[in-house]
Amino acid sequence: MPIQQMPQFKAEPLKNFELPSPGIGGLNLKDLEFEQEVNQSPYMLNMMYRNGAFGKRYGQEIYLDCADTIYAMTTYFDQIFVHAGTKIYKFAEDGTPTEVGSGFPEIRGLFITYAQDLYYLISTGFYKYNGTSFNVLDYYAPEVLINCRADGSHSDPLDDFNILGTKFTYVYNADGTSTNYLVGKYDEGLDLIDWSRTSEFVVELDGDVLTQGTDYSVNTTDKKIVFTTAPLSGELNLLVTMPMVATAFNDEKAQLLRCKAYETFGGANNSRLFLARNGLSKYFYSESFDISFFPENNYGVLGNTEEDIVGFGRQYNVLIVFKPREIYAIYSYVETTATTLAEDKIGEEGFNSKLVNPRIGCDAPYSIQLINNLLTWFNSKEGICTLVSTNIQDERNVRTISRNIERTNAMGTMGILDLDEDPANVQSADFDNKYFLCFPTYGYCYIWDYEISPYTFTSRGETPPRQLDWFILDHFYVGEFLKFKKDLVYSGSGDGFKDKIIVLNNTFYDLDFDGNGQPDAIEAWYMTPFLQFDAVEYLKNIKNLYVQCRGDTASLIDIYYYTDESQEPEQDAESIMVGGKLWNHFTWGSFKWSMVNWAITYRRKCSLKKVQMASFLFKNDEPGRDMSLTHIAMQYQIVKNVK
Repeated sequence: MPIQQMPQFKAEPLKNFELPSPGIGGLNLKDLEFEQEVNQSPYMLNMMYRNGAFGKRYGQEIYLDCADTIYAMTTYFDQIFVHAGTKIYKFAEDGTPTEVGSGFPEIRGLFITYAQDLYYLISTGFYKYNGTSFNVLDYYAPEVLINCRADGSHSDPLDDFNILGTKFTYVYNADGTSTNYLVGKYDEGLDLIDWSRTSEFVVELDGDVLTQGTDYSVNTTDKKIVFTTAPLSGELNLLVTMPMVATAFNDEKAQLLRCKAYETFGGANNSRLFLARNGLSKYFYSESFDISFFPENNYGVLGNTEEDIVGFGRQYNVLIVFKPREIYAIYSYVETTATTLAEDKIGEEGFNSKLVNPRIGCDAPYSIQLINNLLTWFNSKEGICTLVSTNIQDERNVRTISRNIERTNAMGTMGILDLDEDPANVQSADFDNKYFLCFPTYGYCYIWDYEISPYTFTSRGETPPRQLDWFILDHFYVGEFLKFKKDLVYSGSGDGFKDKIIVLNNTFYDLDFDGNGQPDAIEAWYMTPFLQFDAVEYLKNIKNLYVQCRGDTASLIDIYYYTDESQEPEQDAESIMVGGKLWNHFTWGSFKWSMVNWAITYRRKCSLKKVQMASFLFKNDEPGRDMSLTHIAMQYQIVKNVK
């Protein structure tokens, strides 16, 4: 019987599969681990795109030590101002503090920059910085009546009373003969005059301040000003400024001083200051170009719910007002039509409000940022939202853009809607073309890199939220963010850091959280999705893994292999180590040192046999070392069909 030759089977050729930009799609907690885009990740921490490459997040270091709990801070003329303990300090460039105010309550106040001046609003008052110290603001004394006559027979109303004020003024037309000028016949404000403080009456004639007891006296019985010599006649030339009773506008003043949100809007060049978030659905606004004057009728109440106004934002030509479940827009207008009751109001500015969205609002006051000309914020029930229009048509003007990071996934990475954080503590920043959203109780910071994946909305469609890339960082215990020069700094909120200001840097060291006196390592990891290599119907042998890293940063990367065959990963015996040396060349023509940044490719024989899918985990927890991943490629071989 002849020998029968067995059929020859030719080995399948090796195929290549590449991840040219690993991690650029960000974190995806929504989709199953094997249904994600290849550049996304179901499991990632402390990785982001920075300095043009995918690597570890920013490092952190102590920038300033304030020696007491920090309640508020701001920048003003390239200096940091901090309310810490009961004092306000300004810090020089070398970190030296100078006390510029004291005696403040240990609660959070509100720094305000308005018309190039710096103010601080807190429950005890409105303070202004004069270049050396903070002092109680000199509140405007409104001229509530003008064209007053000596006998009290005529007057015209002008200003409203000042909620913050401690005095107000009547303006007379002196007749040249009268020595008695009645105050008591004018009903406007009569019950607001504090007659027990006659020494505080101020009388001016033609711009000169007269002397009480010599030029005039105050008759408290008949409620009049008695002059030694009749004032010279003139139009609006005699001003009588009187102290206001201390209890006047007590409730309104307390409400205004409790405000924790502000925005400038209206007038010429956004010249009015709007204040809100005082426990009521009420906002106040100042007179144009005068922060010291909040007229008694300059306020509004918004909303169909009992909830407080949370914050403001400016978008297009309107002022957006956020409540937890509603959004309103405030428009300014100028009165052009006379009425019998308000003929004197022609030409004055007024404000109308309009409902923008009756269902979705904002309950996290410090999350509101203007990102790519669209207001963006966090809502603890809806996620991260953006306002695409100020019209209420179809009530679809608010879009949720946080689809990828809303719920905790099977890998244990926490989603933003599963964090039990008080929304009032959530902090945000717009820095380095990234939207930072921090949950200080957990120390988690979620970052949307809107330079890589901007959100757009047009009549032709919108960017699918699935395509927006998000990254998650840990050890961000943020009290308040602050952009200072080219840096992002924040006040600490965790134990041991409440009196510290922390700055992000380009190192790969974290703060000393473990208390050993040395900077901690930034623990980072990145996991690819479970890859099927576009061959779902086949079993594959994965022969080689190629990892390309930056050559200019020191890296140490441990590699783990996951497959559908095992619940536990297999660690590669050899870690990737990049020395981080630089090639420096002296250039004779320019006498400058130039650096060449290069990439290094490493091969690992992974030998994963007959698998349907595989995932690759990269980890690093070494202090001072990056984990750079610029390109990942795999070589695999088709084995046979899945039966």
